[in-house]
Amino acid sequence: MAGYKKNLDHKKYFDKIASHYSDDNKISIEFLNRLRMASSPYIRGAVLDIGNGGVICFDYRKASSITLADIAVDLLKHLKVVEKKKLRPVNSGKIKCIEANVMKLPFPKNSFDVVILFNVAHHLSVPSLKDTLVNIETAFKEISRVLRKDGVFLLSDNTPALLVKLLFDPSFEFFYWLLSRFNTPLPYFLSLKQIKHLLGKSGFVIKKAQNIKRDKKAYQPLLPWISPPGWLWDIILGNKFFVVFKK
Repeated sequence: MAGYKKNLDHKKYFDKIASHYSDDNKISIEFLNRLRMASSPYIRGAVLDIGNGGVICFDYRKASSITLADIAVDLLKHLKVVEKKKLRPVNSGKIKCIEANVMKLPFPKNSFDVVILFNVAHHLSVPSLKDTLVNIETAFKEISRVLRKDGVFLLSDNTPALLVKLLFDPSFEFFYWLLSRFNTPLPYFLSLKQIKHLLGKSGFVIKKAQNIKRDKKAYQPLLPWISPPGWLWDIILGNKFFVVFKK
């Protein structure tokens, strides 16, 4: 699909932290476990998990096959699964790891029963806000293309508070430029209204949405030395989990 802009800044950054990314996620194990509990009832058949960074947040045993796709493929060398409120190494013959971009997936139409995109959409940002929104819409349309008609799209992402959003959007391009001087790409966070709009344009309808609370501390990889209190992060940048179907 034409029109998207490659997010190479994010690839370089996650390549750099690949060796310790999954272990760093231990600080958010309660959050990851809540995400696992929310998503696992929908796992079945052929599953595509995009951009999970090597951390599987669903009951992988319920799937017949699992494809993990990431632009920073080194992240998938340290594969962990969330289980019993712990991160443990996993090695299963049903899991296949590939390098792939969600905006141009290397799969034919109707390939998967379940597609997962957990906390990835905000990493499709590029210096232009307009191009960033094109990227996210392109990703949703690619997911719709590879998802079977009766399949389910499981999405989670951060949704900023209204005041944060009003301040964030007008300054996004400036702060993206500023942080890029330090080799740190700035994510772009969609409002709930934007998520609904972009999903609708991509042929989806939301069947369920729920908040996923953080832990006592929140892990965020772009400034890993800062671990904000979970309750504060929930107010500023809440996390929502969506169960989505094709129209």
